[in-house]
Amino acid sequence: MPRRIATQSTVLLETLRSDAMQIRVCVLMALAQYGFSKAGEGVRINAFRAATMYTGMAARMTQLLQENAPMMVPDFVAAM
Repeated sequence: MPRRIATQSTVLLETLRSDAMQIRVCVLMALAQYGFSKAGEGVRINAFRAATMYTGMAARMTQLLQENAPMMVPDFVAAM
C-alpha cells in the first residue's frame, strides 16, 4: 500500500473514531437529560401525592377533634 493511501486511511479512521465518540457523547447526554426530566416528573408526582395525603390527614384529624373534643378546635380550623 502506498504511503499516501495509508496516511489517508489513518486520517479517515481517526475522523471516524472522533465522529463516533461525538455521537456517543451526544447520545449519553440525551439519555441523561431524558432520565433527569422523567425523574423530575416522578418527584412532582410524589410531592402531589404527599400533599394530597397530608390534606386528607388534616381533614380527618379535624373531624376527630370536633367529634371528641369540640371545645379544643377553633371555628377557623373546621373551616379549613
